[in-house]
Amino acid sequence: MLKTALAVVATLAVTGSAHAVNRYDSRTVTCDKARSLVATQGAVIFRYPSARKPDLILYNRFVQHAGHCAIGEVTAPQSIPTKDANSCMLLRCISRPDDDGLFRHRRGGNAGNLGNLGVLKP
Repeated sequence: MLKTALAVVATLAVTGSAHAVNRYDSRTVTCDKARSLVATQGAVIFRYPSARKPDLILYNRFVQHAGHCAIGEVTAPQSIPTKDANSCMLLRCISRPDDDGLFRHRRGGNAGNLGNLGVLKP
């Protein structure tokens, strides 16, 4: 009985903090509204047309700050079109570059190397 109760509490703790990320079409909101949505919600997904191929719709998750990124990721600016601007700058998460500026996939994670900001050398 105690094991079952602990399992239920653990499940609720994990699923209780998870929530859906809202999705928006960037062309239906102004740049100020897009920034406001990101600021108030922490992270949102925007759909937007490709700059090179306008009939291709792209999407990305934009965040308020790096605290909304996964371990090993940092924020980078990206411009998207909005209702009132062709270029609205927001932040999105990207993989952390190595010291040589290259992005590499790392297996396992960086929990053992947090003192070096998670940058693993080959």
